[in-house]
Amino acid sequence: TRMTPPTKTPERTLKGLGVRNVEKAEKEEEKEVIVDDETLLSQITGIGKARLKDKFDVDITDYQLDGIVDYFAMVETKDRNIPNKNKNISASGHFQMTNDATRTAANRTIKALSRNDFKIPTWLKEVQKGNTHVMDLSRNRQKMLLLGELLEHDGSDEYWERIGKGEAQGVKDLWTKLWHTTENVDDDVLASAETNRDQYDNMLERLFRKD
Repeated sequence: TRMTPPTKTPERTLKGLGVRNVEKAEKEEEKEVIVDDETLLSQITGIGKARLKDKFDVDITDYQLDGIVDYFAMVETKDRNIPNKNKNISASGHFQMTNDATRTAANRTIKALSRNDFKIPTWLKEVQKGNTHVMDLSRNRQKMLLLGELLEHDGSDEYWERIGKGEAQGVKDLWTKLWHTTENVDDDVLASAETNRDQYDNMLERLFRKD
């Protein structure tokens, strides 16, 4: 018995059916989503502040958030966009985010924005996918990732409640217990934090002054 060879669908038919290069076509059709940084930062912080207000009846100000970001940057890198000198650690950027931490921060930020029906900019999706390295981002975008992570992290609430009640130590504990954890200790960073304690303490004191 002679077997009939399988019929090969002409390429032009596949094209017509939309079968060939579907993934490529979808990528080409996907339009870049742009949200200006000022608006996006306001959305990220607004979501976090509203959640904390609702849960703890505390008011976290933008001034305090900016100061906390500056504190983290100064303690971690003296606010420099640099890689970690330990080549075995992927931490880098102003806040020393590892590759995994960067993607996690993007994921948490995207979830918060989606939950509130805000647009997700393309650059943030690219970070989530691991296609963009943190050091290739501006400081402002690194700041958004940091705040998205800290404001949405499940274990951060106890520190934000203390911060909202005026406790500067809450910021320090947010850094040591949630960000620069003992499992990933960099002795030089801790030594620098100790050496410059007065300077960093003054930074925090300014955030909680009532005058």
